[in-house]
Amino acid sequence: MKENYTRLLTEFQRKDCQMKEMQKRMKGICGPCPSKGGDGDADAAELNLLRARVNELKEEQLEFKCIMKEQSQQLEDYRNKYLLAQQKVEEQCVSLEKLNMNNKRIEQQINTEVKEIRAKFQEKLNELLHFPKLLENEQLKLAQVCKEKDEMQTKLVVVCKELKACKTQMEQQPNVDVRPQLAQCQMELTQARNELEELLRQRDLFCEQLKSTQDDLDTLRTESAKIIAGTKERAELIKSQQQEQINRLEKELAQCRATASLSVNDREAVIREMQGQLNTLSYSFDAAQKQIKTLRNHIAYVSNENCFPVKC
Repeated sequence: MKENYTRLLTEFQRKDCQMKEMQKRMKGICGPCPSKGGDGDADAAELNLLRARVNELKEEQLEFKCIMKEQSQQLEDYRNKYLLAQQKVEEQCVSLEKLNMNNKRIEQQINTEVKEIRAKFQEKLNELLHFPKLLENEQLKLAQVCKEKDEMQTKLVVVCKELKACKTQMEQQPNVDVRPQLAQCQMELTQARNELEELLRQRDLFCEQLKSTQDDLDTLRTESAKIIAGTKERAELIKSQQQEQINRLEKELAQCRATASLSVNDREAVIREMQGQLNTLSYSFDAAQKQIKTLRNHIAYVSNENCFPVKC
């Protein structure tokens, strides 16, 4: 665009120099030629016509200068708009690059946090990995204790029956000494009660440990689910925000590109218009130059006749 404008301006300056040269030649031709009589009036009319044509060319030249100045200003405005649009495009590209870098950094950060959470979860899971086996062992122990309790209850029933039989026998045979058997039965009964109480205590302890282990496992599952859900929600929110920002920047970038394209089209239209006006002016200038040349020849012819009049 700058080269086209420079070329047009150079051609205009060349035409202007030609115009000034023709004016100097006219002054040189018209200076030493005095006008006499009717021929002088004709020469004056021709000179006035020539001066009028020169004035018209000067007016056209001035008008063309104004047009050149306006179009130069318009061209400069388009150039500034184009540079501004190009600057915006570059800024948007830089913003997109920064945004992509931020997205990658945030994505890496999220991946790192997810890996850390997974590692912590795996660590907790490893800590509680023996709990199911422990739970199974405790359940087996509890079943064994319950079985032993049932056996002790059965044994207790048998002992009670024997004790009752001993009492009945004592009542029926008062002279028979059954105190050793009674003492033995009471001792066995006391031992059975103690074993039953110990089994019940162990059962309660195992039930309490089982409940505590189950609560710890449920708590770990709940906390892990909350952490995973919170991390996923945060990642989705950041992803949504970054996507909205990317869409906004892409929209602004498209607008800047459209503005730059429009500035380029306007610039090309101005260049075509200037080229057309310059061609028109060049054509008019060539026509005026031919007319001036004809008038100059006519003036030279008239001047020769005035300087060397024909004798009758």
